[in-house]
Amino acid sequence: MKTNISKTLKIIIIALMATLSLSSFKNVEFKPTTQNVGQAATLPIWLQKKIEREIKDSTSMESVIRYANALTKELCYFSFTGKTIRSNQVVEGKETHTHCVGYSNVMTDICNYAFKTKNMQAIAYHVRGEIVIDGFEVCAHLGKKNSFFKDHDYVHIISKTRFECWADPSFEDLMDVDLMIIMNEND
Repeated sequence: MKTNISKTLKIIIIALMATLSLSSFKNVEFKPTTQNVGQAATLPIWLQKKIEREIKDSTSMESVIRYANALTKELCYFSFTGKTIRSNQVVEGKETHTHCVGYSNVMTDICNYAFKTKNMQAIAYHVRGEIVIDGFEVCAHLGKKNSFFKDHDYVHIISKTRFECWADPSFEDLMDVDLMIIMNEND
């Protein structure tokens, strides 16, 4: 089903993108309403091998998360008309059109596979909720114009060493900004 986005909404999104791309994001808050959305998928063999090869020298949890975020953005292409995907639906060498749900699914699965491969005591959760940037509740405002924006999906990572991270690969990819918050770097 195609998502109809009115001309006014497109203008609002473009204005928001321009404003946020110039912003330094001094105050970003993730407000989850649902954690652990969906079920984990088994990564395709080619993707498992790629991850194992590319994180071989990674020693910190932050570097593994940043890798997973970058790989997710490499595999996914943001589309308002994209479908919800799992990492087992990503095809090597092919752009996968999806929205925030698909990005969060893919990054969650990549993170959890990488943590297991590196014997890191952490887990990534696919989370649904609100994102607040410098006091602007993104979903609350845009959701009034179009139900596509009624909530947002992102990734929450927690380790047994009290390391905590919030990452939003779809927002980063769409807005071309770094939107990752690391709460404790002692991994």
